[in-house]
Amino acid sequence: MKKIYSYLAPYASSFYQLLLRPLSTDEDSQRKELILNIILCGSISFLATFEAILIVEWINWIFFKESYLGIPLYSFTLIYFSFVILLILSRHGLFRLASFLLLILYYTGATYSAYRWGPDLYQVILIYALIIIMSSILFDSRVGFLSTLIIAITIISFTILNGHGLISFAQAWKKDQTEINDVVEFSLTYLMISFISWLSNREITKSLKRARRSEGALQEQNKNLEQIVTERTSELRQLQAEKMAELYRFAEFGRLSSGVFHDLINPLSAVSANLNNLDSAVYSELPLVKESVNRAVVAANRMENFVQVVKKQLKQTETYELFSLNEQINEVILLLGYKTKTEGVEIIFWPPEKIEVWGNPLRLQQVVSNLICNALDSYENLEEKLPIEIRLETTNGLAAITVADRGCGIKEDILGKIFDPFFTTKQQKGVGLGLSTIKQITKKDLHGTIQVTSKEGIGSVFCLTFPIINESPKNQQINSQLSSQETPFVK
Repeated sequence: MKKIYSYLAPYASSFYQLLLRPLSTDEDSQRKELILNIILCGSISFLATFEAILIVEWINWIFFKESYLGIPLYSFTLIYFSFVILLILSRHGLFRLASFLLLILYYTGATYSAYRWGPDLYQVILIYALIIIMSSILFDSRVGFLSTLIIAITIISFTILNGHGLISFAQAWKKDQTEINDVVEFSLTYLMISFISWLSNREITKSLKRARRSEGALQEQNKNLEQIVTERTSELRQLQAEKMAELYRFAEFGRLSSGVFHDLINPLSAVSANLNNLDSAVYSELPLVKESVNRAVVAANRMENFVQVVKKQLKQTETYELFSLNEQINEVILLLGYKTKTEGVEIIFWPPEKIEVWGNPLRLQQVVSNLICNALDSYENLEEKLPIEIRLETTNGLAAITVADRGCGIKEDILGKIFDPFFTTKQQKGVGLGLSTIKQITKKDLHGTIQVTSKEGIGSVFCLTFPIINESPKNQQINSQLSSQETPFVK
């Protein structure tokens, strides 16, 4: 059985694709078109078989003088090709026209038989019932009721005409003549068939509507679920990125801590040495005492500045205040002093007048520190180390911080990837979060943009641009409301 199925399956699939597969787009039309194609194929198969029988009988009648049904072969062939044409129309997307013509064709054949042999011929009754069912299925219940009305009028009219002698039925096949009561019973039967078809179609339509509503609700629920999952995933990724950035910040600080401690040891040594000088010179020379005290104070102040910078680096990141861009950049340069000395690279800062902005100073320091550290890393394996230039400029309410180095530069094919998370060319040193963190802080905290231009072997220039905001957004909103409530002076 399986071998037979596997053998016939390709042919059945080809037959379905060629003759039965619906071409309509909506589900309801596809269902009706498939039923129409099945009816047409079945009718063509039946007519082909019947015509083959007619041909055999026609041959026997000509050569062997046997009995013949009397049906003209040409008329039956015409009916056969009519069904073929209807199938062709359906396969070319005109299935509604083909359905209408199919009903007319069946109605014409049944009506001719009713006119010739009477409306109570069993085959006529069955064909009329079939027309009612097909019209309800291929169109809707209204067309089914209309078909029932037309059929009832037809058979009642034929019966009345036959009763008045205007037409006569060839009813040698039955004993009794057709009466009006019989026709009324047929009409009521057809009406009952139509009513049952209507009930069936109504329930099927309701079931389809419920199924479509359920499917729509399920799709909407899946869409909402996908949106929720996407939002939750985005939140988790953002939280993960923030935690990674925090860890990266502390890792960077840990990497720079040796230089910080070295810079702290020097002022401590100076304080200790000058206090020793002070102790030995108390009883000798007063000028030496004054000079030692001054040196100790300078060293202590320097050490205090280092401690303040370190404390800022260890503070929480959600501190917003009015701060000076110049001071924050100078603090970063001070913090990286030991690293720049070790690398043998000078940092030149070109600050304008004092610029104050509202925001998170630690975030700005994190951006500038990462940019300077990247610039220092670009000098690795270079003999000539030109200075790193940092410029702070203002124009049209915008602040621009530019960090330019003369290092190895960035290859053109990876220039568009440097701000991607976890992308790095420092296989041993970096984890690929520095520049992505810079971009995130620039966009989220500073509400600005960052651009880079670089050429391999010449150097790179990073330009950070953001608006100058002198007060918190809350104060801005309050001041805006107060300004809108001011009453203009009327003279």
